[in-house]
Amino acid sequence: MAMHQKENQDPEALLNDLLSHPALEKSLKDRIRSYFETSVADSALKRPANISAFQLPSESTYKLIFENNPVGILHFNDKGVITACNNKFVDIIGSSPEKLIGLNMTQLPNKIVAGAANKAIHGQKAHYSGMYESVTSGKTMPLRATFEPIFDDDGTVLGGVGLVEDNTEIFETLKNLRESERRYRSIFQKSSSVMLIIDPEDGTIFDVNNSAAEFYGWSREELKEKTVFDINTLPKSELKQDLKSAKEGNGKVFFFRHKKADGSVVDVEVYCGNIIIHSSEMLHCIVHDISERKKAMNDMRKFRLGIDRTSNAIFITNPDGQIEYVNPAFEKLYGYDKEEVLNNNARILKSGLQKSSFYEKFWNTIKAGEIMKGEIVNRTKDGRLLDIRFSSNPIIDDTGDVIGFIAIQTDITEQKEMEKQLRNSVYEKDVMLAEIHHRVKNNLAMISAMLMLQSEKTEDPILKEKLLDSTNRIKSIANIHEHLYESTNFSKVDFAGNTESLIQSIIDSQSFERDISVKNIGESCFLNINQGIYCSIIINEVVTNILNHAFKNLDSGNIEIDIREKDKQVTIQISDDGRPLPETFPDEYTSGLGMELIHILVRQLEGSFSFISEDGRSTFMLTFNKSPFPSTPLQVRQKSSL
Repeated sequence: MAMHQKENQDPEALLNDLLSHPALEKSLKDRIRSYFETSVADSALKRPANISAFQLPSESTYKLIFENNPVGILHFNDKGVITACNNKFVDIIGSSPEKLIGLNMTQLPNKIVAGAANKAIHGQKAHYSGMYESVTSGKTMPLRATFEPIFDDDGTVLGGVGLVEDNTEIFETLKNLRESERRYRSIFQKSSSVMLIIDPEDGTIFDVNNSAAEFYGWSREELKEKTVFDINTLPKSELKQDLKSAKEGNGKVFFFRHKKADGSVVDVEVYCGNIIIHSSEMLHCIVHDISERKKAMNDMRKFRLGIDRTSNAIFITNPDGQIEYVNPAFEKLYGYDKEEVLNNNARILKSGLQKSSFYEKFWNTIKAGEIMKGEIVNRTKDGRLLDIRFSSNPIIDDTGDVIGFIAIQTDITEQKEMEKQLRNSVYEKDVMLAEIHHRVKNNLAMISAMLMLQSEKTEDPILKEKLLDSTNRIKSIANIHEHLYESTNFSKVDFAGNTESLIQSIIDSQSFERDISVKNIGESCFLNINQGIYCSIIINEVVTNILNHAFKNLDSGNIEIDIREKDKQVTIQISDDGRPLPETFPDEYTSGLGMELIHILVRQLEGSFSFISEDGRSTFMLTFNKSPFPSTPLQVRQKSSL
């Protein structure tokens, strides 16, 4: 197959044309150059001047170039019909020579390729680059092709030649680049992290993502009109130095304070990396708001300082009880340096005085996530025993797992010793007060007995009655002291419990042979000792009056006492079912000692009293406000053995 040139061309020019073709590899160019330099080439190329058409050196040389070219080559005639093609072209198209030869290029479905072939057979050079679907194989591939016309000596177009390259590698590379750029753009814009693209030379904000706009409060367009100097609180000179360090790779993480559109300033952590955009080196910056983290760190620092400086001994262990931290107060209290106890078990503090059941309960409680509080005796490094008040608390993570324990301990050894001394002192006072009440009661009983004896010796009935009244009054006082002596509290007396026995004592002193019953329907009421004595004497006078007058000449009777307390006001009612009170009562009875005592004692109580007689019952009612007890009453620990 012969190729022709438009004009006569010498061998050197032809060689230059062949070597200048962009599709030829260097190795093939070297072989062509070597061939033209041989004597065969010289004799073949140097033809007489009358030979107008140039013919390739030999058919074998042409075939060598044609078949071994790494570029697909096809030849088509002046009608655009393919007359020859090399194997590379067949491989690129994915077809066979039989299907390709005879195919009219100008009638291809791909109008651009058909147009390029048409241009070539009309004497014009044409190019094509893009996806092409083969009509013979159905294969689609990216191609780059050049179509050139072939002329005879007269300039007539004889046909054309096409040089076709498989552009798949370049296409895939560009596709991957575009996909990579698309992915980067998608990640950049859709990322929840605040991202900025910064020009390190002048601090210009080249681009920002949506998260940055939301974080700073400016629109993306507004941010891109700013520089980093506008949003950073650092002096410009310092920030320029940081930009330089980031560009040179000397700094990757920076801590700044950034300004927002609303005027607020936040602490940020900025990660910087180099990126090439439009052949320019930029900084890709990821900004994290660390305001909460910094606040948490400050809070943790305060917490740590608080633990370190507290007077309470504090230590932290892992779930197995291995000590991981002790504060200075712990070292001072127990005498250990922290290096001596770290990674040791907390059992080094055990005194041996607690039972195993105590520790079993202790560990079961805190491992269950509950707080354990109490008192314990621990041992120091030098063997001293300490009374400790402790609170052991589990440390629980966000998943609910116990990851350790923190123990807070207070040395109460001195306090315990003071309490012991105080208990001993209180006990001594308790014994002394109990002895006083006992002796007062005994002395009052002796006086009462002497009066009773005197009453039995006298023959004067009036004197006898007065002596018995005095005896009962003294007994009512002694009765209060008896209750106090038997009580565990010297500051108050259960007056409701005392009253029933008091009334029964009065009845017994009268030597009545009548059947008198006493019923207490009230509730428990505690009075201080002064009010208790006043009320006891008043009750003595009232009950004595009932026995002497209401039940006179009666075989039986009932006395009912009702004591109630409401809103710190005490009401005492004493009722009987004997003879009713005279209509002139109490006007004609104010001169007696009993009524005079009642008036005096009610005034001492700052209360009031009344007598009512209706429906066959007579009732005495006393009302007064309850006085407070001493703020620190003495408690009886143990009775003396008197």
